[in-house]
Amino acid sequence: MTVQPNLGKGVKDARANPARISVVAPAYNESENLPVLFERVREALEGIDVPFQLLVVENGSTDNSIDVLRDMHERDPRLNYIRLSRNFGHQGALTAGMAVAEGDALISMDADLQHPPEVLPEMIAKWREGYDVVIAVANTNATQSLARRIINRIYYSVITGISGLDLRGGLSDFRLMDGSAALVMKSLPERSRYLRGLARWIGFSQTSISYEIAERFRGESKFSLGQLFRFGVDGALAFSILPLRLFLVLGFFVAGSSLLYACYLVMSKLLSDHFGIGENAVSGFTTLAAGIFFLSGTILMGIGILGEYIGRIYDETKARPSYIVWESSLKDPDPESGSDPREAR
Repeated sequence: MTVQPNLGKGVKDARANPARISVVAPAYNESENLPVLFERVREALEGIDVPFQLLVVENGSTDNSIDVLRDMHERDPRLNYIRLSRNFGHQGALTAGMAVAEGDALISMDADLQHPPEVLPEMIAKWREGYDVVIAVANTNATQSLARRIINRIYYSVITGISGLDLRGGLSDFRLMDGSAALVMKSLPERSRYLRGLARWIGFSQTSISYEIAERFRGESKFSLGQLFRFGVDGALAFSILPLRLFLVLGFFVAGSSLLYACYLVMSKLLSDHFGIGENAVSGFTTLAAGIFFLSGTILMGIGILGEYIGRIYDETKARPSYIVWESSLKDPDPESGSDPREAR
């Protein structure tokens, strides 16, 4: 399928005019951070005289985040929100926000203030220079342990090699997308999305800026170790079938090595029995057990990777929406958003 979105009149010309910026921020139990987030976004964008909308995606919080958002919206309508019926994950919340955000450019960021709003003017300046996608890349994250930083570096190097996309460095979901690029992202049909990779995959004119990761203003990280692992697996498998091909290559290697070893054992046996040359090379139970354990482990890993791909196919064929909107402050929200699998992503 060829994606040819209707970009609308004047989308490209908006950069030179007082363009409206939409900032999308997923939030889960961030009630203490939300007022500060809005104030810092407001100060950053009012400082460069840019009309804006801050759209907070309330992602099934268990605190009083929705009450805070309602009150903030009443006091300043530039703060809008959509409330999801439950927690649909970080990528689901971002997808929900992107689907309804309005503006000539869209900026996604986290609500915990580790993505500093003071960087927004620099991102907008790059957009005005003509770039369609501006990706904010974090410098060394001093808030993370050394082991976590090493694992992150290895992980992004691996998925860069697997996918062919440049995903190295301190990538996150802190980026600006021109309206045309955002329309393409919205039109992609897949439901299990790894947005960091998709932002690279769609192409367009891209650049990056660097920023320093700030300490969380209040609260603690909502990502558990299990969620981070699932997120990492999604990224590794979303853009390539190379892991399956590696097991195909490994299968040929193991089969070839086994054949050569069998030939060696037969020749050693014949030479020992008939000519008295060498010793019987059959090593007994240890060799057999080691070979069985190795092959069993390899087969199980291959089945596991194959199962991950099949599971993703299963999820896609069910065509369930990636999110369900429960409540919205927007005047004219899409009535099918989150309920029609053809529209909700």
